[in-house]
Amino acid sequence: MAGIWPEMTALIRIDATALANPSFALTGVAGEFPSNTAQTRSLEPGSYRIQTGTSDLNWAFNVTPDGHTDYLPDLDIAHGGFLSGSGTTSLVVVGFPITLDGTSLATITYTIANIPGWSMSKDKHTLHLLPGHYEFIQGNGPVPEADFQVRLDGTVDYAATSDAFLTGRGTSTFGIIGLPITLDATRLTAQSYAVFVTSGWLESQSLHTLYLLPGHYDFQQGNGVVPAAAFDVLRDGTVNYAESSDSFLSGRGTPNFGIIGLPITIDGTQLAAESYALFVTTSWLVRKDPHTLYLLPGHYEFQQANGVVPAAAFDVLPDGTVNYAASCDGFMAGRGGASVEFIGYLIDIGVAQVTTPGFYIVNITPTMVPPRQTVKLLP
Repeated sequence: MAGIWPEMTALIRIDATALANPSFALTGVAGEFPSNTAQTRSLEPGSYRIQTGTSDLNWAFNVTPDGHTDYLPDLDIAHGGFLSGSGTTSLVVVGFPITLDGTSLATITYTIANIPGWSMSKDKHTLHLLPGHYEFIQGNGPVPEADFQVRLDGTVDYAATSDAFLTGRGTSTFGIIGLPITLDATRLTAQSYAVFVTSGWLESQSLHTLYLLPGHYDFQQGNGVVPAAAFDVLRDGTVNYAESSDSFLSGRGTPNFGIIGLPITIDGTQLAAESYALFVTTSWLVRKDPHTLYLLPGHYEFQQANGVVPAAAFDVLPDGTVNYAASCDGFMAGRGGASVEFIGYLIDIGVAQVTTPGFYIVNITPTMVPPRQTVKLLP
């Protein structure tokens, strides 16, 4: 940009290769420039600011009439700053080394807006950043409460309202701690679950204390995300969820989130199959007894040893009742109640001219005595 000096230009080499940002811009100069290689630009004498999308514009460097760079002494790395090259035809933009420590978080990965790549939370990461405002993002989206500022003295700052789950104000290490939330799914029949795009898979039989940032979280079990079991972590370290979920969730206003489920009785006693399961949800269940399971609202697929039976799928509704396709009425019962019965179709199997002492349906029945047996089978 033109300053108070006569119009002339100087070739200035700008080296921003140390920065975590992939590109930068110069005020008054068209376009963006990649940070991964040094850039040589023809600049008029005057004042310039480097922008990286969120950078602090309260500092600048100058191109002098004799074609050299200049800036305030406090900005030089020799004085704890983030620039070097004053008095030369080069400007080296080092940035401040800021260490991000998310090792306490349950979230597996996170990133910073406008900086490429996702970082593994299990490790600390040092990024070279310019002074400015930075937005924290995890798998379930941006977390405004975890945004931070890099100040002109190379230290981090953040909102005082986030002190319960962030650390490092006034230092060069930004700690993203989270809030301790205990998840209790011990009554749930689903064998494992996860906090969608946040945590790894967790065994239902144990309590799990996760360190989570304020925000909205989706509950996931083997058959998919369960929108009705979504929950929010509030700034005060408590959980909240929709009132319509009160019959199968617990813990509102506390740091303990209970995922209880709804009692649904599964009755496959009339079937020929010796065992069955709810696909990617339950373990194998013995056919001879009805089983009361604690299930969350959602869609479930019936599985027997020869595979999933798409026609026998059913839904658990938020009011604790079951539903299924009208086309299943010939071999299922229980719509509108808290039980679903798998009756099957009565099939008469006759085997003629058999010399062996028995026969069976692979993966379904035990050995049956010829010549004729009647069994109940699903489609």
